[in-house]
Amino acid sequence: MRSTYKDRQEFRIDLIPILHLLQLIYEVIGKHKKVVEVGLEIFNVLGEPLKYYNINPTYLLICEAFKNLGRPDLAKKYALEQFEFVKTKKGTTMEVFRLKFPDYVEFLE
Repeated sequence: MRSTYKDRQEFRIDLIPILHLLQLIYEVIGKHKKVVEVGLEIFNVLGEPLKYYNINPTYLLICEAFKNLGRPDLAKKYALEQFEFVKTKKGTTMEVFRLKFPDYVEFLE
């Protein structure tokens, strides 16, 4: 199913909610490497034209997964990506971001 949807441009948006659900399931059961894999697959499916589609939880789930995998350097990268996403889409400042996502402040310093 994934390969069929990836190859057909008109179905790519439909695949994103399914991948989000899969990513959340992996998060709940503690399969952190799979959380990262599916998150990166979401970015791959979206591609550049759809980069700012509502992928809000994806960056944070990847950040959390890297934190749990003992990779704070990569967790920081995705926390900053989340900030850039929110800043671009909603005009959020770093102060507002820190208030909205307090669990990720440690990665922004």
